[in-house]
Amino acid sequence: MTLRPTMRHSTHLRRALGAPSRLALGAALAALGACASEPTATPDDGRPAIPGGRDSLPALLTAGERQTMAASTDFGLSLFQRVNARREGRNVFVSPYSAAVALGMTLGGAAGSTADAMATTLGVGGRPFGEVQASYRALAQRLADADTSVRFVSANAIWYNRELPFHQAFFDSTTRYFGAEVTALDFRDVRGSLDRINGWARSKTNGRIEKVLDELRADDQAMFLMNALYFRADWTSQFASPSTRPAEFTRANGARQTVDMMTQRNMYPFREAADLAAIELP
Repeated sequence: MTLRPTMRHSTHLRRALGAPSRLALGAALAALGACASEPTATPDDGRPAIPGGRDSLPALLTAGERQTMAASTDFGLSLFQRVNARREGRNVFVSPYSAAVALGMTLGGAAGSTADAMATTLGVGGRPFGEVQASYRALAQRLADADTSVRFVSANAIWYNRELPFHQAFFDSTTRYFGAEVTALDFRDVRGSLDRINGWARSKTNGRIEKVLDELRADDQAMFLMNALYFRADWTSQFASPSTRPAEFTRANGARQTVDMMTQRNMYPFREAADLAAIELP
């Protein structure tokens, strides 16, 4: 996804980043979910085992972290609704965390109405910038540490055109708060730059995402801000293959088809509303 600010917004980005006013920022968002198949033990009382101490009290969050977490949830739901509305009748998979992190990094280099618009979109408008960035950093660390049996990797990077001037303070901020790798590239060496960027995405997603960019234009692209996610985890209580059997499934349009259904019997948190039934599977 390439963010193309208007000239007014480009000016606000130029003042903070130090780049010329003809500016296009690319935020490439890569996400992956993968599931392993190794069996997981079940405790003697029949309840599914909770890896990583899930039964313990949740970590205490600061007020700023709670605000950022709530804002991120609202942002994710809003993003999904908008994407889903434009892809009616199709399956939709998005990574709101990736989008929020990439936009959060970009916010550090914005000013004026551009910064206000980004902060409003993220739901953090009116809060001190340093507090917001610090809460992003803390929550990212909590995600990584939350469950030792889950492999969760979130990596950030900035790739910028070495022919253009940028403020070092912006790079220092994204490194400090987002752990971003900052690399200058010769954008006129299109093949070499694409190899570096796509190679990074491939490495950070354990080879699941081969590339995030197909082209690069040195004449009107100044910088790419990227977040890549890799997630791998087993179901706490495994679905036994012999229990999988064909059953009838009704699609959203009313059509019915036979598909394989996974089956198991256990105790899980369950919630039912007027038009929704939901279950939590650790």
